[in-house]
Amino acid sequence: MAVKPGYYPDGVTKYTDPFYKCVCRKCLHKFWSVTIDVVCSNCGSTDVFYDFNDDKANEEFEHLRQSKSENIRENQSKSEFIRECPRKSEKGGAILNRLGFLILSFLEKGEAYDRTSAMSVREIADVEDIGYKDNTIFKKVSELVVSGYAGTGYKDGKQKTFFITEKGRNLLKEERSR
Repeated sequence: MAVKPGYYPDGVTKYTDPFYKCVCRKCLHKFWSVTIDVVCSNCGSTDVFYDFNDDKANEEFEHLRQSKSENIRENQSKSEFIRECPRKSEKGGAILNRLGFLILSFLEKGEAYDRTSAMSVREIADVEDIGYKDNTIFKKVSELVVSGYAGTGYKDGKQKTFFITEKGRNLLKEERSR
């Protein structure tokens, strides 16, 4: 398609037209554009507010910034709640299920009682075939670390290692005595 003389490639916007004041609704990037087919140069989003009026663009920017801040605060409070109040078992707020008890048992069986004798996820999985993938075991042992039933040891190459804490040993003793 041939471009008309005096027009931008969109065929609608003249070289003499004013600039649009633009605000990306995704990344809050503020920029100018001369065409109506606006794409954010920062993130590539096409969800862009544009207007000739600078005040309207600034209002939109402030509105989006406040909305984003509120969403961030809301999500932070949700994540704090999740960290403080996970799906609780009777035992001190940790997510304890069969896999959690198995992992604690394997750490105890492997005599992983401190940072130097800690076991990697692969070593935990190799104690006994329990049918879980390494990623699932890693997630569960990470939850046990957050709750204080397990601790992190020295790295073994690139792998994190884990050990059972005193709190974890007490929990196992208590459960076994039931």
